[in-house]
Amino acid sequence: MPAWGSFSYAFGPLFALTALLLVVWLLRRNFRGNRSQLADDDVLAPLLGPHTWGECSRLAKDLSAAGIRHRVVDLTSSYQVQVPADDLAAARVVMNAARPGR
Repeated sequence: MPAWGSFSYAFGPLFALTALLLVVWLLRRNFRGNRSQLADDDVLAPLLGPHTWGECSRLAKDLSAAGIRHRVVDLTSSYQVQVPADDLAAARVVMNAARPGR
């Protein structure tokens, strides 16, 4: 009767390959989500932050619908929404018009 050790030569590399593919998928997903339409010379002003991911995501969706360029920044313990300084007034109007808990 074969023991678990005789199959470890197949399951070890299979597990390593699965873990590697998972890490690659997570990194690509993260980098794809961080791309924005902002230019490198845009001066960014914080609109909302630090807050939870849900609040920032909801505001980001509202800003996208209004056509305002923005960036969600991960501050390690919380998140922040940044917009170009030229669009700050319009972004605040969108933020104040959003219903809480929507």
